[in-house]
Amino acid sequence: MNDRGLALAAMFQCAGLVDDLAYRRPVQESDLECVLRGLFVFDPPEARSVFDPACLTTGRQVARECLQQSKRLHLIGYLGSMTALQARLHARPATSEALRTGLQQLWARQQEPSLVQLEVLEAMARLYSEHISPMSPRIMVQGQPQALRDVRTVATIRSLLLAGVRAARLWVQTGGNRWHLVFRRKKLLSDL
Repeated sequence: MNDRGLALAAMFQCAGLVDDLAYRRPVQESDLECVLRGLFVFDPPEARSVFDPACLTTGRQVARECLQQSKRLHLIGYLGSMTALQARLHARPATSEALRTGLQQLWARQQEPSLVQLEVLEAMARLYSEHISPMSPRIMVQGQPQALRDVRTVATIRSLLLAGVRAARLWVQTGGNRWHLVFRRKKLLSDL
């Protein structure tokens, strides 16, 4: 997979996990860890430094479901919003820097190797709420009301949306854009 494909697979993995959590479908912690770890790689030389291709199998599978089999098409909307949000974030250097500082501080005080502990997920979710949520478009997650009221689920979803915006930034840096999601599906599949 090329760098653009890695970033795209990470975006799809984030969106797919958000969807699974919102509908109370089981998710693998390793899939969560894979994309959440990408939030803590600052100034990477290439996409492989941010996301390990071996742990993006779920993202590639979700991408194929959407792009090839036309399943779970609402996830394309999540990706479009992630891409739009990364552009707005990039256009606001002060907000970008505040978010980066928050992530660096969180990483510095991280004692456990796991990023899926509730305390860590809540800290990432707070960063999303403070720096990304005020911007538009807001990502309106569909799902079961009970799941979307659960504290852990909500924190995990917001953390994944933050990771998705991170992956979207990488995707744009490697030549991807919103319109590719609509008009270049076959090309996107070839990147995976």
